[in-house]
Amino acid sequence: MEVNANFAVPQDQINFKPAYENINGHFNGTPAAPVVAPVPVGVPGAMGVLQPQAPALQPQLVDVPVFNCPRRPNLGREGRPIVLRANHFQISMPRGYVHHYDINIQPDKCPRKVNREIIETMVHAYSKLFGNLRPVFDGRNNLYTRDPLPIGNDRMELEV
Repeated sequence: MEVNANFAVPQDQINFKPAYENINGHFNGTPAAPVVAPVPVGVPGAMGVLQPQAPALQPQLVDVPVFNCPRRPNLGREGRPIVLRANHFQISMPRGYVHHYDINIQPDKCPRKVNREIIETMVHAYSKLFGNLRPVFDGRNNLYTRDPLPIGNDRMELEV
C-alpha cells in the first residue's frame, strides 16, 4: 500500500529565528538564509504521512522558510478575572446504557424552563409509562433515561 502526501516537518526540527537577525544577533535589514531541517521518511511515529521505502531511514532535506515566532508575554496583569461556568458535569452510572429519545413539544418556541415543566408534568401524568425512571431533559428536544421506556421503537404522542 502506498500513501502519498505532503510531509509535515516535526516542530522540534524547525529553527525559529527572526527573519532579519544576522549570526551576531544584530538586525541588519537583510533576510537570513532559509533553515534546512532533516526529515525522516518511512519512520513510524513521525509527524505527517509516511511513504514506505527501504531502508527504513533515509534523511531528506526540506527547505523550511524562516519563521519569526511571536514570544508569549509574561502572565500579564491586564483584564479582569471572570467566573466561568461550564455546562457539563460528571456522572457515574454503575450499569447499563443511556437511552436517548427525541421529544417534539408544540408550540416550538417555548422557553426551556416551560419545556422542562411540561416534561416534569408529563412524567407525573404518565407515571405508568415512566415508573421509577427519572428522565433527564435538555430543555429543547433531547430526553435521556438510564433504562429503556416500555414503548420499544414505536413513535408515541402524549398530551399534557
